[in-house]
Amino acid sequence: MDFHRTGASVLSISQWQDIVAMAKQENKLIFLDAYASWCGPCKWMAANMFTNDTIADYYNKNLYLRQF
Repeated sequence: MDFHRTGASVLSISQWQDIVAMAKQENKLIFLDAYASWCGPCKWMAANMFTNDTIADYYNKNLYLRQF
């Protein structure tokens, strides 16, 4: 499969291992945001959820966040 043609990005095994290690070190759950420019719900979440201070504070305190 040609991921460049579809515009998709994937995490390498070493990137995933780094994410898991950092989450364990910070004692947090992992939140992976699989954003796509064509995804309506993705755009809504970015504009309405992730910009809300209450939600952002909760996510930052409790979750190890990564977007790909």
